[in-house]
Amino acid sequence: MNKINKEYGLKRRAKVFIGICISILIIILFSLFFVIKNQIEEQTYNSIKESVLNINRRTALVIEDELLSKQDILELIAIEIGNRNDENIPEILENLDRFVSQYGFYNMGVILPDGTCYNTLGEVLDLSPYEYVDKGFQGESVITEGYQAELEQKSLNIFVVPVYRDGEVECLLSACYEAEGFVELLNINSRVDDAQSIVLNSKGKLITDFGEYTQKEYRELADSIEKDDSIIPSSEMRGNSYFDIKHNGKEYIACMSKMNVNDWYCVSILLKNNYFKNIYSFERYLMILIVVLLMGIAAGFILLIYSLQRHRIKISESVFIDSVTRKKNYSYLETTFEKRKDKEYLYVAALDIDAFKAVNVAYGSEESDKVLRYIGNTFEEEFPMDEIYREHSDYFVAIIHADSEDEVTRKVKKYLQRIKSDISYTRVIPFSISMGICKVEKGSSLHTAYTNAVIAKETVKVSTTEKYAFFNSNLKNVQLKNLEMNSSFASAVDNNEFQVFYQPKYDMRTKEVIGSEALVRWIKPNQEIVSPGDFIPCFEKNGKITALDEVMIEMVCREMKEMERKGLPIKRVSVNLSRLHLKKPKHIVRKISNLIKEYNVDPSKLSFEITESAVYDDSEAADYIVESLHRQGCQVDMDDYGTGMSGLQVLAKTKFDTVKLDGSFISNINNQKTEIIIRSTIDMISDLGMELIVEGVETQEQVDFLVSNQCYFAQGYFYSRPLPRANYEEILMNIKE
Repeated sequence: MNKINKEYGLKRRAKVFIGICISILIIILFSLFFVIKNQIEEQTYNSIKESVLNINRRTALVIEDELLSKQDILELIAIEIGNRNDENIPEILENLDRFVSQYGFYNMGVILPDGTCYNTLGEVLDLSPYEYVDKGFQGESVITEGYQAELEQKSLNIFVVPVYRDGEVECLLSACYEAEGFVELLNINSRVDDAQSIVLNSKGKLITDFGEYTQKEYRELADSIEKDDSIIPSSEMRGNSYFDIKHNGKEYIACMSKMNVNDWYCVSILLKNNYFKNIYSFERYLMILIVVLLMGIAAGFILLIYSLQRHRIKISESVFIDSVTRKKNYSYLETTFEKRKDKEYLYVAALDIDAFKAVNVAYGSEESDKVLRYIGNTFEEEFPMDEIYREHSDYFVAIIHADSEDEVTRKVKKYLQRIKSDISYTRVIPFSISMGICKVEKGSSLHTAYTNAVIAKETVKVSTTEKYAFFNSNLKNVQLKNLEMNSSFASAVDNNEFQVFYQPKYDMRTKEVIGSEALVRWIKPNQEIVSPGDFIPCFEKNGKITALDEVMIEMVCREMKEMERKGLPIKRVSVNLSRLHLKKPKHIVRKISNLIKEYNVDPSKLSFEITESAVYDDSEAADYIVESLHRQGCQVDMDDYGTGMSGLQVLAKTKFDTVKLDGSFISNINNQKTEIIIRSTIDMISDLGMELIVEGVETQEQVDFLVSNQCYFAQGYFYSRPLPRANYEEILMNIKE
């Protein structure tokens, strides 16, 4: 009996021990489960907070930059209006109308002290009840919250800037900005799915109506935030604050930060469900795994580690993997770049596809996506030790390891040759890329290097031969100078800073002035002269050159009429037309016709110069301009003959009156082949019934050669530099005498 009791006691103690062990193991496993669960949720939550913080920062910066830059522009326009005493409301509105589309406004207008508003839509509104009008006449520049347009179902944010005259607020300049544009700003920098940003005032109210421009889910969410009295920004808030939101069974995290605009706060909202649904499925899986772990702890831990790794990969992919190329994206590079230890051997390259929208339209989005994948794949094939990341759209950032620019150049040329070869063998649809490259200097950031690479890339965009360029400090100085010239253009026109200089054209036989070429010069009020070599390429690039041409034509017509009143002999004046006019040929023809009628000048005394290369680019538009100007009685000259690609073809097709031979031809007249070409050109132009004028004549030797070969008309420094109007009039006076 004792033996039986003893065995029973041993079994019982063994069962208790096993039970205790199993209980301890279960407790340990469950404890481990909850510890792991909490760590994963905390890690995921922190990752979500970081994502929503990045979205919030970028969105706030974009909104602040857009709104404050528009406010700065309006203040400049207000100063201009205040300085012009002779303008009435219609004239002001006419001037404002050209700024509406240029700066993305819905409309612009003028508010009088009694609250009456005249806007560019032709509306006359009573705005006296609105608080922002009172603030404006108290000298404040105001950006309002959302208002509903009175005559259209549009939600608008209104800019109000006081216009001062003699130290007093005479009226207000207003500009309306559509909510649609505001909503686009709120979402332009979100790189994460299911994210949205809104803007609240200090009372927790939305500053603009999202209307139809935002997903219904987020419109409802924004409305619930606005109605929640617990979500009210604090004026004492510093940095960022976070809060959780539940709506329609979904959970969101929101990040709020104060903006530098009014008392506004940017709130960015991110859906948490997509991040946590993987965790929830993982937790269920782990609960089942506990039972398995009781039978095999080792196998269970292996499965646990494997699941954790898979989960981390999914989170990483949702943020750092590009959806098209399936490779790491620019966000990943931003996150990891600062930790790199090899920066002194790195070059950052910014590259994109030239005219990508046209490629997309011509071949479709599927083929365009193949090109995007091709760019990344071929780069990695050619340079496995280097890296490439897609930033967005067709923009890529490459990290190139190299000891020198020469090594980078060899790599870039090899890559461009690979693309060219694959296109020739139809392995990929035709496309081309432009690339800017910047070395990562000691202490510089990725953002700085990338920005500089983009600056270098922009210089390639305007080149017809180069496909890549390295950044240097001169490029940045040129960009800053171009920005300054661009911002000063309107005021320079208003202040008559652009002046006409006349370079006389001569009959080399008699030294008689037969005409002149009108050349633009920019002379600032402090007498600083801006080089045409700087501002003309700048305005060609941004499109303002067409407006400058129109200013020049009007000044030439006005000054010709004034010379006529003085009794001076009127010689033909030629004016240059930019190639950009060929995009809107009817407009420039109509403008010239109106100016000729307005100033009542003899059209036969006007000629217009179009470059040979411009005609080659768009011969149909050039023919329209030439024929239309001929019907008006003007002459048309081919400028820079001999510098383009198909001069003979252009001469045969387009009916020019005069051909201007580029000065580069006669700079080497002692060369036998050059002389043969010049003689044959002179004979050919004569046989075609056109006049020939040679530009850039600088020596007596050149004059003698041209005259001996029956070419009699020229302009250049040998005879005269470009002259101010007064000096040119003295030459005309001598002719008169």
